[in-house]
Amino acid sequence: MPPKKDDNYVYVNHGSGNLTINEKLGGADLDAKCMAKINVNLKPSVYPYVAACKTAKETWDALSKAFEDKGSTRTYAIQRQLFRIQFVDYRDMEDYLSNALKLNQLLSDLDHKVPDDLFANILLGGLPSAYDSLIMGIESSHVGKLTSEAVISRLRGLSKINTDTQEAAALASWQNHPTG
Repeated sequence: MPPKKDDNYVYVNHGSGNLTINEKLGGADLDAKCMAKINVNLKPSVYPYVAACKTAKETWDALSKAFEDKGSTRTYAIQRQLFRIQFVDYRDMEDYLSNALKLNQLLSDLDHKVPDDLFANILLGGLPSAYDSLIMGIESSHVGKLTSEAVISRLRGLSKINTDTQEAAALASWQNHPTG
C-alpha cells in the first residue's frame, strides 16, 4: 500500500512501475523524502528486504517483489473463482461483469493472462439457462473469435433494457395503485 497522501506525496504506479511525483520538491530531495516516508512505515523485520536500495523506486519494487503473492496457490484460487463464476451469485449484471473483470485483471497482474475468447466464453458460461437464446445469438453473430468486449457490451445493453423495463413496470404499478 502506498504512503498516505500529504503535500509531498509520491507513489508508485503499480501497473507501469513508474514513479509519479508531486512537483513541490525535486530530484534527490524528493527521492530522499520518499525513502524516509517508506522506511518510517516499515517494521524492523522488513529492513533486510530494502537495505541495499538506493532510491524510493528501488525500495518500492523490492517490497513489491518480497510481499506480492504471485504464487501458484493464489493463481489457482483466482482461476477457480473465475472459472466458477455464476450470474445468479450476484445482484445484477453490472456486479457480475465487474467481478469477472476484476478476477481477470488479477490473473493478468499475476502474469497468467486469460485469452480473450476464453474469457468471453467464461462470461457466457456463467449465465443461467434463461439467457440461452441470447448466448446463441451472440455466438452466431460473430465470425471468427468471440471477444469479451462484444459479450460485455451486449450484456450491459441487455441489463440496461431490463432495468428500464423494471422501472417502468414499478412506476406503472405505483400509478395504478389506489391510495387509501
